[in-house]
Amino acid sequence: MTADRSGPARRLLLLAGLFMVVALLAGCAGLTPGSDGDANQEPEVPTPFQALAPEATSTETAPPPSPSPRPSASPTATQQATATPSPEPTATPEPTATPTASPVPTVDGTPREGQALVDALRGGGYVLYFRHAATDSSQGDNRVGDEWWANCDPGLMRQLSAEGEAQARAMGEAIRALGIPIGEVWASPYCRTMETARLMDLGPVEPTTDLMNMSAADVVGGAEAVAASARQRLAASPAPGTNTVLVAHGNVIAAAANMTLAEGEAAVLAPGIGEAGFTPIARVPPGEWAELAAQYGADGAAQTCEPTAPDQLGPFYEPNAPERDSVGQGHVLEGIVRSAADCAPIPGARIEFWLAGANGQYDDDHRATVVAGPDGTYRFESNPPPPYSGRPPHIHLRVTAGGHETLVTQYYPGAGQAEDTFDLVLVPLPGAAGEDAQAPVEPVIVKYPVPAGSRPHDVAPAADGGVWYTAQGSGELGYLDPETGETRHVALGSGSSPHGVIVGPDGAPWITDSGLNAIVRVDPATDEVLRFPLPDDSPRANLNTAAFDGDGALWFTGQNGVYGRLDPATGDVEIYDAPRGRGPYGITATPDGGIYYASLAGSHIARIDLETGQATVIEPPTAGQGARRVWSDSTGRLWVSEWNAGQLGMYDPAGDSWREWRLPGDRPQAYAVFVDDEDMVWLSDFGANALVRFDPRTEEFEQFVLPSSPAAVRQILGRPGEIWGAESGVDRLVVIRTQ
Repeated sequence: MTADRSGPARRLLLLAGLFMVVALLAGCAGLTPGSDGDANQEPEVPTPFQALAPEATSTETAPPPSPSPRPSASPTATQQATATPSPEPTATPEPTATPTASPVPTVDGTPREGQALVDALRGGGYVLYFRHAATDSSQGDNRVGDEWWANCDPGLMRQLSAEGEAQARAMGEAIRALGIPIGEVWASPYCRTMETARLMDLGPVEPTTDLMNMSAADVVGGAEAVAASARQRLAASPAPGTNTVLVAHGNVIAAAANMTLAEGEAAVLAPGIGEAGFTPIARVPPGEWAELAAQYGADGAAQTCEPTAPDQLGPFYEPNAPERDSVGQGHVLEGIVRSAADCAPIPGARIEFWLAGANGQYDDDHRATVVAGPDGTYRFESNPPPPYSGRPPHIHLRVTAGGHETLVTQYYPGAGQAEDTFDLVLVPLPGAAGEDAQAPVEPVIVKYPVPAGSRPHDVAPAADGGVWYTAQGSGELGYLDPETGETRHVALGSGSSPHGVIVGPDGAPWITDSGLNAIVRVDPATDEVLRFPLPDDSPRANLNTAAFDGDGALWFTGQNGVYGRLDPATGDVEIYDAPRGRGPYGITATPDGGIYYASLAGSHIARIDLETGQATVIEPPTAGQGARRVWSDSTGRLWVSEWNAGQLGMYDPAGDSWREWRLPGDRPQAYAVFVDDEDMVWLSDFGANALVRFDPRTEEFEQFVLPSSPAAVRQILGRPGEIWGAESGVDRLVVIRTQ
């Protein structure tokens, strides 16, 4: 607010009269669509608004008739061994982000200005309604295409002007400088309102049709419906210690609260007070936020540094972008990487950039990594980012620094803007502070050669620190000593073609051998080989993988359309026909001892009844997804590598629900899946020649590109701090060490 007190005094008189008007008109605010100056719409047939699709669905088929088990044969025994050496290490990537908290509010409907207004907002509890920033009035709105309101094409929809973009940034900067805590940020789904909210940079922006432009009210139930939903937003109390920001149109606040706002102007409302459900306490024109910051921003609360709002990673991220500060010309982005703890610069922070080229395509020529200087500064030059798939122009950023959470965000330039400043504020890791901050452990990839021609298929870390692996190419079981790099091989028998290996409750490796058509146990002390052949009427099951249930029985799969059970105590083997024939592949046990398998050809998972042996099919949301492997986390949720779909699937038996996530990259092929001791999900991606880590908490992927190509990691297993895989394409084992 200015030093001239005549303006504030006049506003107080206006507000006093406004309270009475709001009380009289709160229930009858159904304005006709028209002017926000957000009109200029052509009367076409509206396109229905599409709500967000649900995340998950599930179906379970009716159980098939009970299968008839086919009994077994007797075990046989032999012995044999050999030896060889050598490792060589290589290094790789990093981790992710979360928010902050604030004070306790004292909310009332007293009109405020100056310091009193700033103090009230610092306490939290208010709703700040912004009309979008200044626009180019020469542009009109046209109903073209689905969800036309979100179109950022200035030829079709009215956009922010250069003045409006600067206005939005300045308002956001001032609010942050004042130390005003912001919780939720909601915006009308129009491009100009979403852009205003994003440029203010007060937190993640959520679109809502509750604030839909009245000129498009017909799309979401009519003018009165929008007015009613907007009034509910104005009356809703924010989370304790925060203020809610709403960014919408002039005609919406006019209909909901009988207020007229200029472009960029804000109304500050106290929710839950007055007959209308809210009471205005102030109006703040766009330029007055900077005046408030200049006068009152020196207070302690004003010196906080708000973390940069995260934004989606998107599907085009690729790790290991080359270090360079330019991938083109025409647009310069610079700024300082800071810590939210004290706003101090973070030297040496790594900023990864990726954007579409001038042709609108993502490629390796438009990726770069920039290292922040000793003062935390960075500079990046590129071509002006073009619009992409109906989205406004943007540049993706991923920022990592020791002692801080990884930030994934996006920068949105203004139309025709050739340069801009974008500071990046990171959240400190718990317990980390300033110079004493401990950098997170950098995962390291180490590769170990195994004898040529081994074609290692599966791996199983042993209790003694070594690693078992199936040497499918030579018909042997291998053992690697990671300390020395030495290997030894145990012959499994003539015609052997071992597929899977796991370590059983007895500490011994158990192998599914498709060549021998048998389950094989090797004594870890003597290398004695014990074979459990499948029954004579089960020729060539094409055995794949195995898992022990809670009672110590070994369950296994055969791609030729069977699954089975071995009792290690008696040697009895029972075989069951899979309900949908060919396909049983990966198999896993849940913490309660239950057994599920994945069917590659059948594109489903199945639950096995341990009493009857009956398998019940569980359908995924994506038809034909090609469920190759499956693994359980500590809560019993099942994670599925969907080979055909290039997806990670998750089935939760507790809620009978599914969710799916597509892996990053153009052509992902999800082969193996494993869940580690921290419930992080690991996959092998043949399409990216990488191991991929998925964090279920943040729903973010991180790729670790493998040094050898094509690595062809067909299975992953691990122990605390280590993730092991077999590179069947190049006769190597690989481990990612995270501790």
